[in-house]
Amino acid sequence: MDRHNFRINSSSRVKSTAATVAVHQNNGSVEHEEFARTIINSSPSGWADHFFSYTLDDEATQAIRKEVERLKGKVKEQLLAALGDQLQWLNYVNTLELLGVAYHFEKEIDKGLRSIYENYNIWSQEETLYHVSLGFRLLRQHGFHVPNDIFMKFKDEKDCFKESLIADVEGMLALFEASHVRAHREKILEEALDFTITHLKSVVTQANYPLATRVNRALKRPLHRFISRLDHKHYIHAYETDPFHDKALLKLAKLNFNMVQSLHKKELNNLISWWKGKNLATKLPFARDRMVELYGYYTVALFEPQYSALRIAFSKASATITMIDDIYDGYGTIEELELLTEAFERWDKSCINQLPDYMKSIYTSHLDAFGEVEQVLAKEGRSNCIEYTREAMKVIIRSYFQDAKWRLGKCNPTYEEYSTNAITSIACGLVSTFCLIFLGEIATVEVFEWANQFPKALKAYNGITRLLNDMSIPSKQRDGMLSTIITYMKHFNASEEEAIEEHCKQVDDFWKDLNQEMLQPSVVPMPIITCHVRLSRSPEIVYLDGYDPFTVDHQCYMDKMKKVFIDPLPV
Repeated sequence: MDRHNFRINSSSRVKSTAATVAVHQNNGSVEHEEFARTIINSSPSGWADHFFSYTLDDEATQAIRKEVERLKGKVKEQLLAALGDQLQWLNYVNTLELLGVAYHFEKEIDKGLRSIYENYNIWSQEETLYHVSLGFRLLRQHGFHVPNDIFMKFKDEKDCFKESLIADVEGMLALFEASHVRAHREKILEEALDFTITHLKSVVTQANYPLATRVNRALKRPLHRFISRLDHKHYIHAYETDPFHDKALLKLAKLNFNMVQSLHKKELNNLISWWKGKNLATKLPFARDRMVELYGYYTVALFEPQYSALRIAFSKASATITMIDDIYDGYGTIEELELLTEAFERWDKSCINQLPDYMKSIYTSHLDAFGEVEQVLAKEGRSNCIEYTREAMKVIIRSYFQDAKWRLGKCNPTYEEYSTNAITSIACGLVSTFCLIFLGEIATVEVFEWANQFPKALKAYNGITRLLNDMSIPSKQRDGMLSTIITYMKHFNASEEEAIEEHCKQVDDFWKDLNQEMLQPSVVPMPIITCHVRLSRSPEIVYLDGYDPFTVDHQCYMDKMKKVFIDPLPV
């Protein structure tokens, strides 16, 4: 986890304005105190207008789609032709995933992997380190439970990985990537991780070594935790430099990237139009206005066209939740927050009559955003699942309110108390519920009930997001605030470095939980688990550089989003 830089000292939030609040004393008298309302010191998304004025060229888009369909046919032929050579086929599948086009060939890939899985005990004993490692990782990532002892053949009589493997850098790199799909108590994969990191680091120091750049990137961004929409351009450029590249696949990757980018621009155009219509940034100038950043957060993980409705629903809900979070996080008084919490518990627009004026618009807008999602459920005949979405939101509100009571009451919760509350307040439970809604019929009432019990996969997704978010807060800004880092330091009398090290270990453990949940047979359909795994990559990607782009205006994040949403690939 040392690939994350959690020492950045970017400027962040906070200004304040005073409000007078009534404080009721035990003797029945009322005293008035000054209350400092927190105002988030961050400007609106600087590029919102770019997408607001975007218009889609339907004729050009249709031409691209037609060409994409033609190229898909050619690539499918190549994929099927490669089945006669297992390593060639695995390499081709890996390339499809790196280039961001594997979703076009899901059935063919699943069928091929299933065939390989059925014979893993034969081929794994005969093949090279690279072949076994690549096959192991791809099979595990697709839910096939290959035992980790297939790597025993690469160990010596002292139960150590053979020294002869060190010179095989491609094999070592593949083993390093494979080690990241490990679950708990898989000792050989833990040893593989340590073994490969130790020896791959020496490759990076050899500046002229052709694999040095690839190795350095892998050490910082292992594929299983990081592969996303942000990487597709990088791998498309790298594939183009390969003298043996498949021309049809390369062209498909480029056209597909641009076609999907056009869809993302259209979605952002719709979202920003909706957001401007709500006028919430003007009505609540103290809160964060981060529609584009939030959309990017989800889209880097779930970029494919079939997730369009999900991305839009995520983004609308998240934009309003972010402002609600800012109200609970410092702007609202305890009396105002009690009223808002009660309003969410009742889930009724008539409650706005009891709310302060500044809360009314955000409350109704949030209920409107949920109303759109509930209409989707009603049209599909799944109205019985609506209450699960509302309950997921109420859980978040209760967590926000608990945090506010600790802060305003100047209480110091124990580490266990705070971390338990913080994992639910990160709002991933609601994201999970939205996933179930837009994944369609596979999300039965039983699956919603599974999610409602806060299962291991959901807890891991929440935990990864919470801990990486808290570790991204600059140390000088942690004073006077509650976070998992601060409460751990106080509770265990630990240094900041010790707290961060412990939380990095916890992130690793949460990933092991997710990896275990991926392995078939799963309690719920595999696409649901896969969705949680992919969403867990978003915080890894977003907080990699040690800052929170939803609070801090940071050029690095804007540059990343520009590559994904604005700059097309030349074809």
